[in-house]
Amino acid sequence: MGLNRVFARLSTGRVHVLILEIPGYSLLRMHAEAAITARGWVLAEAPADADVLLVCGEATGTFDEIADGLWNQIPTPRHRTVIVALDAMAATLDSIPTVLTDQQRQLADARQRPQRIEQDIGTHSDEDTDPGHHSTQEPGHAAMHHGHDNGQDHAEMRHNGHGAPATDADTGADMDRGDMEMPGLDMGEMDMSHMDMSGPAGIPLASGDESDRDGLEMDVTHLTLGPILPHWPAGLVVHCTLHGDIIGEALVELLPGREAAEAPSGPLAGAMVRAAELCDAAGNLLSVAGWEPVAAKVLRVRDELLTETASGRIAARLHRTLRQVARSRTLRWSLAGIPKAAGIDARARLHDWLSTAAALLAGEPLPADESDWPATLDDVRGALIGQELSTARLVIACIESSRIRTLMGVSHG
Repeated sequence: MGLNRVFARLSTGRVHVLILEIPGYSLLRMHAEAAITARGWVLAEAPADADVLLVCGEATGTFDEIADGLWNQIPTPRHRTVIVALDAMAATLDSIPTVLTDQQRQLADARQRPQRIEQDIGTHSDEDTDPGHHSTQEPGHAAMHHGHDNGQDHAEMRHNGHGAPATDADTGADMDRGDMEMPGLDMGEMDMSHMDMSGPAGIPLASGDESDRDGLEMDVTHLTLGPILPHWPAGLVVHCTLHGDIIGEALVELLPGREAAEAPSGPLAGAMVRAAELCDAAGNLLSVAGWEPVAAKVLRVRDELLTETASGRIAARLHRTLRQVARSRTLRWSLAGIPKAAGIDARARLHDWLSTAAALLAGEPLPADESDWPATLDDVRGALIGQELSTARLVIACIESSRIRTLMGVSHG
C-alpha cells in the first residue's frame, strides 16, 4: 500500500487534461487552460495522452456522443468532469487528484469499461461491415495522431504547458497536426461511392475518380476534420474530398452549442478580455504554423490577462513579440501558401491581432482592421478548395473566435 500511495502521488504531479470546448464557451475554455497551466499540469492533445476529460460548457446532442467517444479512449486512471461556470473552476480542478488516486473508484471504473471500445466509438467488426458502405467512424480515424503512432511516450509530449510538441524557434515545421473523426457526425451529401472497406482494419484505400479536372486518374479519399483538433475552432467540421493531397470538394458545418453567460466585471475587464481573445487567436495560428516558442509567449500573456497577474509592462512584451514576428523570414515563408485572393493574409492577420491587443493594453488608438473574412460558411469553403491539408489548417487558424460566433448565428439563424 505504501508503494501504491507513492505511485499515486507521482501520477498526479503533472495531470494531463484534455479539454472539450462546447461552442459558446471559449472564454471558459481559456480560463481553464490558464488555470491548468498555472498548476503545472499539461494540456493533452489526444485521449491516449490524457488523464482527465474536462468539458467546458453544457454538452448536448452530438457533443454528448463526442464526449463519450473521447472518454472511452482515455486510459485508466481517469476522470471526467464538467465546468459550466467560472466560479466552479478552482473547486473542480482541486478535486481531480483525489479522484485519480481513489483506488476503489478507479477499479470500479475499470470493471465497467466496455470490452470492445470500438463499438462505442462507432467502428464496425468484420462481420457487420458492408463493403460498399463508408463509415466516418473507422479505426484509423478514431484518435488524433501526434506522435502516438510511432511509440512516443508522454514525456515527449510535455513541452511548455500548452500541450503541443516543442519545436525549434523559427523552424516553419510541418503544419498538419492530424485529424480526428468523432461519433455522431454525418457526411451529409458527400459522395461515398468511391470508398471501399478493403484496406487493413476496414480503413478505405484511395481510389480513382473519373471526374478529375485534367483527365488523369488520381487518388480520391474522403476525410473529416474536426470538431476536436488542437488549435481548432469549437464545433467546426470540414468534410473533405481529397484528390491526392489537394482538397477538391468541401462541406463546412458548425455544430450547435449554447451561448454562455460570461460577463466579466471591473473597469478594464472589457479591454483585457478582448486582448486575451486576440492573444488566444494569435497563439493558435502560431502553433499551427509550427512556431511553438513564440506561441507559448503569446499564450502566456493571455493567461496573465485572464488570471489578473498581468504586469504594467505586458504591452511592451507584446510589442517585442510583434517585432519578432515581423522580422521572421521563416514565418513569412510558412504563411505564404494561403492565397490572398481569397481575402486571407495570414501574416497580416497575425500582425493585426497582436498589434490590436498591445494597443488595448497600452490605451493607444486601435489599428484599423479592414478584414471581414469570413462572413459565411461558404467563404470558408471557398478558401479551402484547392488547398493542401496543411494549408487548410492555416486557413482555419485565421478565423478569430468572434468570427466563429458570427458564423454560428448566420448558420443557425
